[in-house]
Amino acid sequence: NNEIPVADNTYDYVYTSHLIEDFTDTINGLKKFIRILKDDGNLILVFPDQMKYEAYCKKNGQFLNPYHVHKEMGYEFMIQNLNQIENISYKIVYSSNCEIDSNVIIILKINKI
Repeated sequence: NNEIPVADNTYDYVYTSHLIEDFTDTINGLKKFIRILKDDGNLILVFPDQMKYEAYCKKNGQFLNPYHVHKEMGYEFMIQNLNQIENISYKIVYSSNCEIDSNVIIILKINKI
């Protein structure tokens, strides 16, 4: 439950790569990122599709990251979590759902209501 030590509405962009999949409470993590984002700011999320990531690791004999929390982590999971956050609306500016590898990229324009 540690807060990000930054004032509310500070940044035009918040970028996170391969972190949110380690949060037990995804919605709370998203809220923390959004809190420090200015209204009409951009939230950039990069994270694995867990099922595709696991298949890739199995195929290539690689160990799984033990800190990944959600078996269902992926594009739809993230959208469902975003849709549960009150007092925001968002527009997807860009998305890539594992088009290159097992990673999802979502860039959102966040409006605080």
